[in-house]
Amino acid sequence: MSKITAYSNQTCFDLTLQTSGSLEAVFDLIALNPELKLDGQVAEAIEIRTPVVINQQIYEYYTHNAITPATGLAEAVTAGDGIGYWIINQDFIVQ
Repeated sequence: MSKITAYSNQTCFDLTLQTSGSLEAVFDLIALNPELKLDGQVAEAIEIRTPVVINQQIYEYYTHNAITPATGLAEAVTAGDGIGYWIINQDFIVQ
């Protein structure tokens, strides 16, 4: 078992794909790192124990090309912002 350091905005799914080459190992990652939550971002700079490689081809592609996916939200949408809060012809202008 190896270890990696999590980057900003990485999720369990990102780490699983990066370290095992398949999302099938996401529950293995959680089992090895009980402090992680499946539905949230991983804290930046923490050390993560990694599951076994399932898809060697994808794992090698990510490793060779130094790909570190980070699909977590960079910033949250605040209340009162976004299309669900806009009013036509006031905040949202139709042209």
